[in-house]
Amino acid sequence: MLWDHRILLVEDHDLNAKIVTRLLESKQIQVERAKNGKEAVELYAASAPYSYDAILMDIQMPVMDGRTATRHIRALN
Repeated sequence: MLWDHRILLVEDHDLNAKIVTRLLESKQIQVERAKNGKEAVELYAASAPYSYDAILMDIQMPVMDGRTATRHIRALN
């Protein structure tokens, strides 16, 4: 399958992540998932520049919330 876009999905709830992933993949969008903000920051930092077309992030998560993760990701750019 050829992917048109790549999204980083940051969601701690498995059912929500499954629903969003299926919806996006049905639109030819590749989804990579992080279960919390810390994982998202690590994945983003390890990725090549412009690897993701967008990041969809939950706000309330364990380990690191979405707002804090967003600040860390923005600081990497």
